[in-house]
Amino acid sequence: MNIPSLVAAIIFFISAISVFADDIPSNAGVVTYVKGVAQKKGTAGEEWERAKENTNLASGDKIKTLEKTRAEIRLEAGTVIRLDENTTVDLVKLVEESQGKVETDIKMEQGNLWAKVGKLGEKTEFKVESPIAGASIRGTTFRVEVALGGSTQLNVYEGAVEVYNPMQRANGPVTRIEAPREVAKPGYVEGPKEVTLQEWSYIVRNMQKFTINQAGVKKIESFKKNDMDEQSDWVRWNMMRDREMEKKK
Repeated sequence: MNIPSLVAAIIFFISAISVFADDIPSNAGVVTYVKGVAQKKGTAGEEWERAKENTNLASGDKIKTLEKTRAEIRLEAGTVIRLDENTTVDLVKLVEESQGKVETDIKMEQGNLWAKVGKLGEKTEFKVESPIAGASIRGTTFRVEVALGGSTQLNVYEGAVEVYNPMQRANGPVTRIEAPREVAKPGYVEGPKEVTLQEWSYIVRNMQKFTINQAGVKKIESFKKNDMDEQSDWVRWNMMRDREMEKKK
C-alpha cells in the first residue's frame, strides 16, 4: 500500500472509532464494595440484576441494597456514596455536562446514604433529593436518612449543605441563596404546615442536622459525635471507610 492510501486508511479508521465511541454511554460510577446483595436496574425497564463489585453504573440506573447489605459507589472527582441495607436510590444524573455545568443528581426513595464529596468547582453541582427535601452540596461529608413515608434527616459532618423544597425546584424558576443564612441557635425553624410548592431554603453547617417530616415541620439542631445516634454501627463503619480513603491519598 502506498503512503497516500495508508494515510487515507488511518484517517478512515480514526473516524470510525469516533463514530462508534459516540454510541457507547460513558459509565460515570462503579460499585467498589458490596457486602450482602445489591441490585441494579437500567433505564430500559429490565428486571433487577445482581450488582457485584466492579459493576459499572450510568445515569438513569437504579440501585438498591437488600437486608443486611452495604454497598459503596465511587463517582468521578473523588466522590463516594455508600448505601446501608434496605436502601433504594435513583442515579438520575452521574457527572453529566448540561448547559455549561457538570451535574450529579441522586434521588433517594428510602434508606440511609452516606456521601463524601470532593471539592467542587463553581460550575459543578451535586444534589441528593428525598421525596420531600433536596440537598445541594459543595464539598462535604454528610448522611441522609429517608423513612418509608418520606420523612428526612440530613446530618452534616464537614462543609455546608443547602436544603430546599425539591417540588418547587422541579416546577418553577430556581432562586438560590446568594449568601449563607446564619442559624442563631438550634431549634425549630418554623411551625407545622403543609408541604407545598412554596420555596424554602436553609443552610446546614458542620455538626448540624436538618429534619423534616411529612407534615412539613422543619428543624435544625446541633449534634455531637458522642450522641447515641452517632454511635450506630452504620456511622462508625462509614467513619472507618473515610479514614481509609484519606490514608490512600
